[in-house]
Amino acid sequence: MTSLPTVRVSRKGADRVLGGHPWIFSSDVADRGEAQPGDVVRVADARGRALGTAHYSSTSQITLRMLGDGVEEIGREFFLRRLGEAAGFRKRVVRDSQAWRLVHGEADRLPALVVDRYGDCLVLQALSQGMDRATPLIVEALTSLFQPSSIVARNDASVRDRESLPRETGVLAGVDPGKIAVTMNGLRFHLEPLRGQKTGIFLDQRENYLAAARHGHGEALDCFSSGWRLSNCFEYSPLGQLEIGDDIRTTENLPDRNPVPRIQVRNACEVAGSRAGPQFLNPQVGTDLDQLSQLRTG
Repeated sequence: MTSLPTVRVSRKGADRVLGGHPWIFSSDVADRGEAQPGDVVRVADARGRALGTAHYSSTSQITLRMLGDGVEEIGREFFLRRLGEAAGFRKRVVRDSQAWRLVHGEADRLPALVVDRYGDCLVLQALSQGMDRATPLIVEALTSLFQPSSIVARNDASVRDRESLPRETGVLAGVDPGKIAVTMNGLRFHLEPLRGQKTGIFLDQRENYLAAARHGHGEALDCFSSGWRLSNCFEYSPLGQLEIGDDIRTTENLPDRNPVPRIQVRNACEVAGSRAGPQFLNPQVGTDLDQLSQLRTG
């Protein structure tokens, strides 16, 4: 293994690492040494004792994102191992879905990396200088593990500004996936991974949709997400599948993500054969909250 640049942290920073925290903030960095943007670095305490390995950021307030509590090479084998572990966990918990979050940053010990799976397409976000530099290794590992038809980058998140990284999108491997359809929790969604709103069905809330559907009854106020609304509608449906997407939203009153009047949501439940599902209040939130504010101050 080649020698890594060393970044020394304060006692407070060392305590954070020893306590299991994945970040070290700039205020707790004592000496950046010769670290360059996006470097893999050896993290040490004030006495020089090794605390682990991290990605270094030269501009973010989160200067160090911990990759492990030992000093190790962060290469192809590292990403194969960590991505394989993340995939193994999903195999135990994902059911009835072609769409799920494959990698969720720090939760999978891959800080600032998000990988979503939409059928045979993987969507990657690298949100730090370190993960941005490691993208070729990550793509190689993802290809080896999953053989997807497409891997696309959706690096258009505003958080990249803090890392002095450009906002950009593009195909990293394979072909432009175009418009695809995937099933999540028994509901079928249409999306364009490269051009649409990547988080339109909020894959990190997949399990919570199911939980909300089990407990949903009475009236609810849905201000934004179709996933919550449609999961509640679907729970009371005898049908095996609903189609949600641009192609049919006009005919079936099933919008992708925009708030819709109560009558349309009721119609959506009726399309699914529901008569006992929850009633959704008209989510014209801006107008309603303005009126409520006026009543309180009037």
